Amino acid sequence: MRRMTTYDPADIIPRILPLPKRHRWPFLNRLDYLQYRFVAFLLDLITIGYLLLAWNYLAERIDALNGLSIRFPVTISFLIVIELAALWGTLGTSLGARVVRLSLHTVEGDRPTLEQRLIRFLAWNLSLLVATVGHLWALGDAAWLTWADRLSGTIVVAQGRSQDAARARREG
Repeated sequence: MRRMTTYDPADIIPRILPLPKRHRWPFLNRLDYLQYRFVAFLLDLITIGYLLLAWNYLAERIDALNGLSIRFPVTISFLIVIELAALWGTLGTSLGARVVRLSLHTVEGDRPTLEQRLIRFLAWNLSLLVATVGHLWALGDAAWLTWADRLSGTIVVAQGRSQDAARARREG
């Protein structure tokens, strides 16, 4: 597996920025990009939370499923939903990422390996444990990458932009 040792912002930012517009203040460009990642994660949370509620509803009302409801305290249920959404978004293309048109690539532009995806999931959890500093890191990072991006050698790319960048790399 070939890994880049440096993340050149001049190479990465044009590939990940979901909108071609440029704001007067560069900080707002970062927020444009991060809002896509946040919306995709929220959609995943809602989807998994709804599936958990739907399962419990059916398990209570269908005799064949009696006793199969999943009951945890609200805080534990919330943590499980967060973990499943993170795992879903890391190991595959989640529903939220499909809706927002995001995809996961290596820094070189290839599909990430299973090892990179698992490292990303573990780094995602590490970032969350440290008061989400690892996720907010992208606000100050030169290449707009989170800890999970840096540790796994992956980037989250808006699909339209990644196709344009791949085409430009092939032609140039």
